[in-house]
Amino acid sequence: MTAEIIHRLQESETNAEMLFNYWERVMPKAARPGIEQFRLWSTLHRTNVAVMFDAVDITARKFAATGGKMDLDYLTRYASKAANTLQMQRRRPAETKAAA
Repeated sequence: MTAEIIHRLQESETNAEMLFNYWERVMPKAARPGIEQFRLWSTLHRTNVAVMFDAVDITARKFAATGGKMDLDYLTRYASKAANTLQMQRRRPAETKAAA
């Protein structure tokens, strides 16, 4: 493995652990996906991991609004959808500027 690949793997693992801990901090009463899910999210959103932190915040607000009535599957899907939506929204302005 090259040094760059090793660095990416280490960065991804660190981001996954931070997301895992952040989820617990903002939603201590919610079910939490396994670390594998956080690794997947940190890999998918590697170029902008802040998107995933914002998605966890959005999910925490939804969890609170539902009175904690979101199961693990719903929480995971909701967080994924929020992250994908945020990523698209943040990409659009850059694409619009580049086209101009």
